[in-house]
Amino acid sequence: MKRQIIKYLIVGGFTTIIYYSVFYILYKIIGTYYLFSSAISFFLAVLFGYVFNKKWTFRTNSKSRMEVVRYYSVYFFSMIITLIIMKIEVDYFRTDPLIANMAVIFIIPFINFLGMKFFVFNEKEKNNYATT
Repeated sequence: MKRQIIKYLIVGGFTTIIYYSVFYILYKIIGTYYLFSSAISFFLAVLFGYVFNKKWTFRTNSKSRMEVVRYYSVYFFSMIITLIIMKIEVDYFRTDPLIANMAVIFIIPFINFLGMKFFVFNEKEKNNYATT
């Protein structure tokens, strides 16, 4: 599991770079509304993360549609949390959206790892489906 956490952190690092880069471009350079910029960035980063977490971190070759649904469910849940926290930070505490976004980046990976490990790429549950 230690190796898996390290791989998850590496993939997460690249995912975060993609997320924040797209967010910065959309929000700061193009001028898109910060919550919309965050949602679009989140979607693109999740797509990248799915491919690399599936193949490299959790080493699964499953072609299950349910796996994809679960993956996006975990990330949809964390995106909602992200948008709520950003809305509170920006609107109530008057935090710059670029700073608010950075703060959220440090909270969400913990939620996502637990979701990936125990809900999406859960080997025990896959084995239960294989025997039924």
